[in-house]
Amino acid sequence: DDLALDMMLIDQTISTRDAHYVDPTLGRRARSVIVLEPHDNDFLAAALTAKWLPDWGRLTFSIGALDHDVGTTYDAGSAPPELMGPGGRGRSFKDENEIRSLVSEVQASSVGAGKLHWILGAFASRSNQRLDAALEPTSPVAGYSEARRDRLSEGAVFGELSYDLTPTISLTAGGRAFRSRLATRSTVSIGTPAIAFQGRTQHSGVAPKVLLAYRPAPGLTLYAQAAEGYRTGGFNTGGPAGQSFGTGSGNLQPLRRYGSDELWNYEVGLRWTSAELGLALRAAAFRADWKNIQADLILPSGLGFTGNLGDGQSRGVELEGTWVHGNLSIGGNLVRQDPELRRSATGLPTREDTGLPGVPHLSYAANAAYSFELPQDRRLDLTVSYAWVGISHLTLDPSAAATMGGFGDLRLSAALRSGSTDLRLYVDNALNRHGDTLAFGNPFSFRTMQQATPQHPRTIGINVSRAF
Repeated sequence: DDLALDMMLIDQTISTRDAHYVDPTLGRRARSVIVLEPHDNDFLAAALTAKWLPDWGRLTFSIGALDHDVGTTYDAGSAPPELMGPGGRGRSFKDENEIRSLVSEVQASSVGAGKLHWILGAFASRSNQRLDAALEPTSPVAGYSEARRDRLSEGAVFGELSYDLTPTISLTAGGRAFRSRLATRSTVSIGTPAIAFQGRTQHSGVAPKVLLAYRPAPGLTLYAQAAEGYRTGGFNTGGPAGQSFGTGSGNLQPLRRYGSDELWNYEVGLRWTSAELGLALRAAAFRADWKNIQADLILPSGLGFTGNLGDGQSRGVELEGTWVHGNLSIGGNLVRQDPELRRSATGLPTREDTGLPGVPHLSYAANAAYSFELPQDRRLDLTVSYAWVGISHLTLDPSAAATMGGFGDLRLSAALRSGSTDLRLYVDNALNRHGDTLAFGNPFSFRTMQQATPQHPRTIGINVSRAF
């Protein structure tokens, strides 16, 4: 009775015969390329979790395995000459990425009443990543290729203590001590000779967290918290020799080694629930200080690398609420923030007036649902939702400062539920908008061709499901 085992298996395959981006100058859903750009994404994961409830608390152990293969083909007609032999012209570029990981975690925590509550745990993972890239020219000359192998090992111990200072005030403090090791091997060639690289790096640190909560009345909590997070650094191995953004020694990008980044998040807010009124509200003000920001960038050759952009900050507010009255429920959320790059890294072409890549100043959503009870134990659920994604920039590169976002998405659905069977009719993008969800599609032409990934067209569908 005190032991539970959960097992999970996910096997997913996604295949697209061509990419989804377009050239808006040619039409809403058109572009001009030499070859099709298919994409394959195969995801296989298995996990086992054991939960034990002894007298002193709760003990959880989990282990999971992952095999994730992603393959993409790009039209390489705009690839520069330095990626192939003399007289060559690019045709296609194939990018293959495979990740295999084994992850495990054990966690113990206290349960029950009392002033003191605690959590202790340990985490370990090991990943092997294979990255292969190859350019195929139209003529029989050598093309750029890279074979790269990464081996990443990560380990951490973590803990958290929460103590009730008074019946209405509690203090929580914790942290995560971690260490990671990365080994990279790469071979780059355009015909012969090949350029080989081997590198090792390791990173360790402690990410703390502190939370103070005050409950002045039933259903109301005021809180203030601060927490830190890290990402491990690594190596840049791709690209032809000498390819950079810089013009002088000491001012070259990309650097062979990119550093780890650090994020401090500060937040104050409140949560309030009222069963009598059917209300649940949350409001928060936050500030995020991001040092040595890691970001994926693209060289003039069209090949990618990872760089540290500099330091950034974002300040803003979050609002969220739901109201339930009988069979009717209404909800919504809003995020308003002011992201900015406060310090630019040396050697990178950046604009400090465009905020942070992919971070809109404003986004919000609203939804409503109503349920009808029908004869013979049946129920009809009607839902409507609307989400707005604000405008943001793709990159900080002034030569490719494309914008995206600035669109809304209206969705409708009606679900008839009878016993264990559900019949659902839905309409996605009901207004048939054409907003740009991602201003990127092809790394070799995104500086010379306007690129956009429009919303999926209005889609009407039926979903039937049954529980056993």
